[in-house]
Amino acid sequence: MNIAIFGGSFDPPHIGHEQIVNLAIKELNIDRLVIIPTYLNPFKEEYYLSPKIRLELISLLFEKTNKVEVCDYEVKQKDKIPTIQTINYLKSIYDIKKIYLIIGADNLKNIHLWYNYDKLKVGGFFFIDDTSWLPYLKKNRKDHFFMEINNHETFERIIEI
Repeated sequence: MNIAIFGGSFDPPHIGHEQIVNLAIKELNIDRLVIIPTYLNPFKEEYYLSPKIRLELISLLFEKTNKVEVCDYEVKQKDKIPTIQTINYLKSIYDIKKIYLIIGADNLKNIHLWYNYDKLKVGGFFFIDDTSWLPYLKKNRKDHFFMEINNHETFERIIEI
């Protein structure tokens, strides 16, 4: 199974999140897109809307979207959860062949600070929803860009910006 993971605070969920999901479903070869609201972003100290409310809102936003599943794993942990832990959880319940991790460009420049980020380096694509990374990305749509990270060297060159 090919899956895309779209994690984030979603504080609050908005139309931009919906557009990213719809584009990813259209452009990526995936069987499922899993949306995972955080309990609390590991790099933040507070949230605006409670995790329960954000989970409910994101569930309502995507309840009729094909291929989309909203996962409550991180919210149920009631703690800051690193991305690699969530990926390992999903690997334990699905037979995953390829993972696409959907993140914003604002996260990419600090990805080296993520817990065990080096385990995220190889395989899959990162979807970046920000045109400021144009010199480093392959243009795919008018306002959205895809970047393939297929080896350690490419990843290091990108995060050292």
